[in-house]
Amino acid sequence: MKNGNGKQAAVIDYPSHPEESISESAKHFNLIVYLYEVLLELFRDRLSEVAIHANMSWYPTKKSTIWKSPDLLIAFGRPTRNDRISYAQVLEENIGPQVIFEMWSLGNSQAQIEEKRKWYSKYGVQEFYWINYDQDRVEVYLREGKQLVRQELPEKMWKSPLLGISLDWSKGPIQVLLPNGTPMPTREQIEQKNRELAERAEREIQRAKQLEAELHALRKRFGLDSE
Repeated sequence: MKNGNGKQAAVIDYPSHPEESISESAKHFNLIVYLYEVLLELFRDRLSEVAIHANMSWYPTKKSTIWKSPDLLIAFGRPTRNDRISYAQVLEENIGPQVIFEMWSLGNSQAQIEEKRKWYSKYGVQEFYWINYDQDRVEVYLREGKQLVRQELPEKMWKSPLLGISLDWSKGPIQVLLPNGTPMPTREQIEQKNRELAERAEREIQRAKQLEAELHALRKRFGLDSE
């Protein structure tokens, strides 16, 4: 590719960062997967316009040296793509993630959380969630002007203005409530429901075949069907 001066323009590489482990414990991993699957299910009819990715490196500028890999990022206005290895904002119509989730990690300090808050504030994030799964604690930050400001949470529940879902940690481990207030089923519950629906569909197919055979036998008995 040539620039305006006719010279060959350098191609900037925006790699993923596989050296960063996606999780450091089963709790960490399971929570990421749970929230990721919840969001995919919630926006399953809108994935062409809502990008949802886990542990993906986000480059908010043209520089390949400025990046972070949040546990979950959600960008409205961009599609979810299976072939996306990183989220380079310059290649995404300059649309950055509006919602970020970070899970507690061993050794995290409040200073590190504050550093992330400032970074996400700088690059336009609208909602930032920090979840401490060991202490069943959630910190919520919403954009107010140029900053992400921590919200006062009188109850252990919060409804996301952008996502529409609610996070409920009043009874222990965090649970997601759908916009209508009902609990989001777990992956195991969804899989069980799918199995039940598949088994029901198979029974109905077999029953239809049986009825068709019985009808054919009756028509043949009364001479309504030719041999």
